[in-house]
Amino acid sequence: MSSTTIFLRELAVEIEQDSGLTIGFRELRVFGIMLPTISKYASWSATNPVCLWCSNSRETNVHAIRDCPKIAAIWRVFLNPWDKALFFNLSTKDWIGWNLKGNYNFASIYWPSIFSAACGLIWQWRNKEHFDADFQVPNEVHRVILYHTKVHDEAWRPSEEDRGTSFDNDKAWRKPMVGWIKVNTDGVVCRSSRKAGCGGIIRDNYGNCFKGFVSNLGYALVLSAKLWGLYHGLVSAWNLGFRKMELEISFSQAIKMIQTLREAVSNLNPLQHKISCLLARDWEVKATHIPRNANGCANTIAKHSLASSIGFNMLDNPLCVVVSVMLRDANNSIIHDPGG
Repeated sequence: MSSTTIFLRELAVEIEQDSGLTIGFRELRVFGIMLPTISKYASWSATNPVCLWCSNSRETNVHAIRDCPKIAAIWRVFLNPWDKALFFNLSTKDWIGWNLKGNYNFASIYWPSIFSAACGLIWQWRNKEHFDADFQVPNEVHRVILYHTKVHDEAWRPSEEDRGTSFDNDKAWRKPMVGWIKVNTDGVVCRSSRKAGCGGIIRDNYGNCFKGFVSNLGYALVLSAKLWGLYHGLVSAWNLGFRKMELEISFSQAIKMIQTLREAVSNLNPLQHKISCLLARDWEVKATHIPRNANGCANTIAKHSLASSIGFNMLDNPLCVVVSVMLRDANNSIIHDPGG
């Protein structure tokens, strides 16, 4: 274990003791000394260490995420006037702890959630600004941050229909119409390790499995994991030659996003653009939100992706752990009438 790794783990323990929060190692990598800033590159190369956004200061970690005037303007939208001086003068460690233990809301959203989403988006925009000549920072960035925070919180919070523990046949997995296939996908993130993965299963109108797939994504947000599952499900079905597909996801926000992608709006990130292009192909895709208890196969496969090798893997046979769930789905579901 490197000295850097040991330092970050010790820092996590200190912050947890100070704030009472459990802070993941990945978050410290994002906010700590491991960000590949221009200043870090300049320490071992001839790179100019000055921030490309403001051209005034070295691009250190805290400058890139907080102190650059362009970034500071984003934070000021969220801050109370009496908190601004403290916010911009805390050390990096104290700044992280202070924001993650902030027990208050902004626009009815828990501040630590907004803080985490904002840091991730700011770093993402910084990278795109530097490496993508066509990229422009979105207008009204605070609204974009709030939207992403709500989407992330939605992904972690079970919907009312998912909270029941009894098996309700009205909410069971249903076989697709004759001539159609059904693709169920899901994405998961381990709460402790923050590692992410996705998986899915493709079945016919008898409930028989054609194929399954898993993809170990490394580190990713919940929304990204679920969108990667959606993407791999679409690609797999297309490559297998199917042109009539029912797509089911136990994440309502993804269904709303699919509708947006069908309308081909601008400012799509690369993954959303890929999904948009797939949806525009010459085939029929019906996307539906289902309760989590009806998406058991996809969820189980997605969880097993965390133990697979990094990258995408197609499964010729369903995992043994989902056979019983498949049988339950096939026996308790209803074949749709082809006439609707």
